[in-house]
Amino acid sequence: MKIYKITEASKYLGVSINTLKTLGNNNKINYFKTFGGHRRFRQDDLDAYMGIKREKQGKLTVIYAR
Repeated sequence: MKIYKITEASKYLGVSINTLKTLGNNNKINYFKTFGGHRRFRQDDLDAYMGIKREKQGKLTVIYAR
């Protein structure tokens, strides 16, 4: 899972930084703050806002039979 800074997240979504702050403040996009007070966005949350669903990478089970 990738973590984006606010500038990277705004470029990823194609919106301005102020728009991204507003979306976060209105609980449209989840974010968390670092100890320094900087906003960070998870790629899963950005994709969920855009409506992109990604399959989770799990263990691959291979069954062999003769």
